Amino acid sequence: MLGRAVKTNEAVTPTIDFKKYILVYDGKKYKHERITQSELSRKAEVSLTTIKVLLKGKAISVKCAKKISDALGLEYKKVFNDVKRDNVSVATVKRYHAIISGIFKHAVTQNIIPVNPCTRVRLPKAPKPEAVFLDESEALRLLDELEDAPEPFRTATMLCLFTGMRRGELCALNWENIDEDALLVCVRKNLTYTKEFGLVEGTPKTKSSIRDIKISDNVIEMLHEYKKWQDEYKYNLGNKWIETGKVFTNDFGGWLRPDTFSSWFRKFCKEHHFDKVHVHTLRHTAATIMIMNDIPLKVVSQRLGHNSTTVTNDIYTHVIQRADEMAAKAMDLSLFSKKKKDKSA
Repeated sequence: MLGRAVKTNEAVTPTIDFKKYILVYDGKKYKHERITQSELSRKAEVSLTTIKVLLKGKAISVKCAKKISDALGLEYKKVFNDVKRDNVSVATVKRYHAIISGIFKHAVTQNIIPVNPCTRVRLPKAPKPEAVFLDESEALRLLDELEDAPEPFRTATMLCLFTGMRRGELCALNWENIDEDALLVCVRKNLTYTKEFGLVEGTPKTKSSIRDIKISDNVIEMLHEYKKWQDEYKYNLGNKWIETGKVFTNDFGGWLRPDTFSSWFRKFCKEHHFDKVHVHTLRHTAATIMIMNDIPLKVVSQRLGHNSTTVTNDIYTHVIQRADEMAAKAMDLSLFSKKKKDKSA
């Protein structure tokens, strides 16, 4: 077991705008000449990334801050403030443990040491944050506010809410994945975006994520109306339209980036006063509404594409406890209270 907490590296944040000393093309004029970012990187012997982080006003290490101050001829204590940091996160501890364990494992295979000591370490458990969700009244208000929202984001948000799909699954959805006769949305692909590889379409998060989600006639009707809008938009765009077969697309028919959807939704929620809400909140809301309406946990788990009900139970423990309390009150109201009333009659 870890005997004590692992401390973070000391860090500081700038108290001044370093753009006064470091060249940035921001359209402003300065009276004195500024050093370029590359020159400062070489002179101070720090990475260019550190310089860019500094220019954004974010925290850098004390060691780098002192080097930069010396290179610019500034007094370190006057241009930087200490950052108060607690212990490193559980994720960081686990990452360090994995690296060290890998080294020892290699040492074992080379007969340098007999046993990997990291196998005896009990790693800390990360506290599980409660899932943020909208209650039924907030969800209804969201649907009302969406009436005037632009497509494809309007329908994408509603489908996300009604199905509990992940944003990557939603963006990867093809029209052929909508089975109108069987009232199903068939999740088969997942769309992700990284700076290194761009947009990548692959399989969903887990094997159980490949699933068929039952939807209602109302949702099918909603998709019909959206398809009409898309067909008209496609016609007006003419040969500029790129046919991908996707349900939700960018302005020219290409793949819709999941982070683009998230950015729009975050801005929409801010404008309509939904606090601390993001796209994944829609998934949590779908799960919560199902649980609070006595849908069996196994059904909820299958619709969400979880590996097991254990995963669902862990994520929505607080919701299940709340539903259990409501069940206890319902039983009391239905039986115990009536029995007491009959006795007193």
